[in-house]
Amino acid sequence: MNMAAALACLACAATIIVLWRRDARRHGSGSWALWIPLIWMFLAGSRWVSAWLGISPSLGTVQDYAEGSPLDRMVFAALMAAAAWVIWRRRLDWGALLFANRWLALYMAFCATSALWADDPSLSFKRWFKDLGAPLMALVILTDRHPARALRTVLTRLALLWLPLSALFIRYFPQWGRVFHVDGLPMYTGVGQQKNDLGLICLETGLLVAWLVCCGPPSPQPAALLQGPGEIGKARKVALALPRSQDRVMLLVVGGLSLWLLSLSNSRTALGCLILGAITLAILRHPAIIAKPHRVIPSLGVMLVLLLALDASLDLKSTALSMMGRDASLTNRTSLWKVLGSISTDPWWGEGYMSFWSGWRMQTVWNALGRGINQAHSGYLEQFLNLGWVGVGFISLLAWVAVRRGVSSLSTDPSWSAWRLSVVGVILLYNYTEAAFYGVNTLWALFLISLIEVRPAWVRRP
Repeated sequence: MNMAAALACLACAATIIVLWRRDARRHGSGSWALWIPLIWMFLAGSRWVSAWLGISPSLGTVQDYAEGSPLDRMVFAALMAAAAWVIWRRRLDWGALLFANRWLALYMAFCATSALWADDPSLSFKRWFKDLGAPLMALVILTDRHPARALRTVLTRLALLWLPLSALFIRYFPQWGRVFHVDGLPMYTGVGQQKNDLGLICLETGLLVAWLVCCGPPSPQPAALLQGPGEIGKARKVALALPRSQDRVMLLVVGGLSLWLLSLSNSRTALGCLILGAITLAILRHPAIIAKPHRVIPSLGVMLVLLLALDASLDLKSTALSMMGRDASLTNRTSLWKVLGSISTDPWWGEGYMSFWSGWRMQTVWNALGRGINQAHSGYLEQFLNLGWVGVGFISLLAWVAVRRGVSSLSTDPSWSAWRLSVVGVILLYNYTEAAFYGVNTLWALFLISLIEVRPAWVRRP
């Protein structure tokens, strides 16, 4: 390590520590239990432990991909056990929780049951069990005394770790922060393992900045229920609260690094989702919408119909792709989708939870397009392949439930509701070209936080 790299490491560490402490003094350090979802999301969004240690198994064969890393399994199992212990200590009313979130419970039960018709039921069930980490981490945050503030704390700390480290790796440690295409051009990954990982990090941290700028820091308590037009002033005061000067340094650092690294990642999916999320937050901060949230869903329906009509007449999709520097093949994703469409699957029930990418089916894709492909690069197609139309229907239903819940609480807690609705919009768009409706995935965890309903009366702390 040369002198410049050593000084950069010191500067990076100092930046993280100073901003972390400033934020803790301003907003509090939160419960110690928040370290559990923080560590889980840090690993899920960057690299798993085996990759950080440089001992991740080779994925040169289909069997290697199925076996995975024993170390990673132990780490995530330990985090899940810690999260389960925290939730147990909080004496959550599971009956009320499961009834209020019955569609999610049914979906998870269906995913577990689908292992029965998978080619390898044991492997499918193991993957389902590992993926319980996302709802467990969501419940640790949602059962906190102040869920919105807990989420803000976790995301802020993640941003202050992910972004400076990514910049450090890219600039001074290219063996960690860059990989190269077959044509020799660099691909910037930061703390991730591919450019889309870095793009997703920038999307989530950029969305955090947009949330805090548009809606202000989340309040410990929801705003009073609005009674009519006369309460618009109260809504304005709650929804338009701007960050204080103590927050601006952190927002400038996180926002600036997010945009810079997003440009380096060249992830157009993340860019489009960030624009959508920021616009959603900016619209939902308007007092007129907060006062009359029942207008949101009809307005969304009208906008969707107009967009479909304009796309049919003016080909908006091609225009948007051209503006973002992409062609109609979506970086060769359409070639992948064509190969996947040629493989026979059960149209209604799929091949079992996370079971399509195994055995002869994965080998068929690798033979056609090359090794290393392990997802459909479309969350909707991924659902269809693994869980059939039933799985696609469940995801659509869960998204609808999340929208309804976000809209219904827009008047009482506008900042938190705006965040929830923006996350729903982002994940629905993101899954057009990436797969994030499952797994050890930070965006899936954020969606579950936006979806799951937990009421304070259901948490009976000792």
